[in-house]
Amino acid sequence: MDIFSADDQNVQHDLEATFVNDESYRLQELEDTITANGWCPVDLIFVRKHNGSGNKFVVLEGNRRVTAIRRLLRNVDLDPSLKKAISKIEVMEITDDIPESEMHKKISYLLGVRHHGALKKWSPYAQASNIFRIYKERTECDWDSFRWDAHVGREISNQLSIPEKQVYERMQVYRLMRQVGDSETVAGGPGGMKHHYYSVCGAALKGKGLSDYIKQDSGTLLLDEESVQKIEELCHFSNERREGAPIKNPPEWSKFDRILTDPDTSRRKEMIQEVVEKKRTPSDVWAKRQQEILKLDWEKWLIHMQTILKTADIDTTYDVEEIQTPLKWLVHIISELDERDNELRHV
Repeated sequence: MDIFSADDQNVQHDLEATFVNDESYRLQELEDTITANGWCPVDLIFVRKHNGSGNKFVVLEGNRRVTAIRRLLRNVDLDPSLKKAISKIEVMEITDDIPESEMHKKISYLLGVRHHGALKKWSPYAQASNIFRIYKERTECDWDSFRWDAHVGREISNQLSIPEKQVYERMQVYRLMRQVGDSETVAGGPGGMKHHYYSVCGAALKGKGLSDYIKQDSGTLLLDEESVQKIEELCHFSNERREGAPIKNPPEWSKFDRILTDPDTSRRKEMIQEVVEKKRTPSDVWAKRQQEILKLDWEKWLIHMQTILKTADIDTTYDVEEIQTPLKWLVHIISELDERDNELRHV
């Protein structure tokens, strides 16, 4: 069958031009992904018959993917096996005779059940991208005019049968990834933001200390410029394979959060410098700090015991001959010291 991205060839051409010229659609990134990894039909493409014809269809959902496939098929150097794989693709036909607005609601529901539920889950990034798309459709906002509305979030939660908190968190991470990925440093580097970085990006938003260090606006869900720079300094998304990044996996963020909440302000500043400037992993820096804290606690205990020992007249109080072994003698002394310790604590 023939699949059209719109009702006529002129509109198809305009639609493709929009995808190509608007970087937010990331058409080239999609083409590169298909070329590198092959065609993975995890995302449903919805169509309906074109003007009632039997062999032509209009794409209702999946225009970007269809456009990417069309462009790849025009590439004379395309790998023959990939060309064969994308020459025919599976789609889902919508046959209900219902208004277009209701049709899109039905498509959104089907996508939600299939990819946010238990049938065939999308990756967290793909889920987040779909949630953002639905949000834009409901509020008629774009990337720049976006503002979080809890009421809309609740509607999407009900539509996709997922917790409200998950809707918000997916949006938080999605906005962060897009913003950091589009920053001049990351976009201009040999690396770049990848979908599988979702977990490490999401972990940057969890923690009392991190919420002050990485600042995300609760309305726009965007970071301030300093926070964008901080994430790049710690994660090195601009580098290929993120070489030298002190934070490469989600658990490192929790260790960094411990550093950020250390009560010793001077030592805290030194540890942050070790991570950010010397590129040491937070887990290594925090492990060293824990040893310091343990040593400090031990020294405090010794000073405390010294104070107690000064009150004990061991030479005159204890008759070693009456105690059978030195070990029993030590146990006897420790028991006495423990009693004296309790007395001092209640003075």
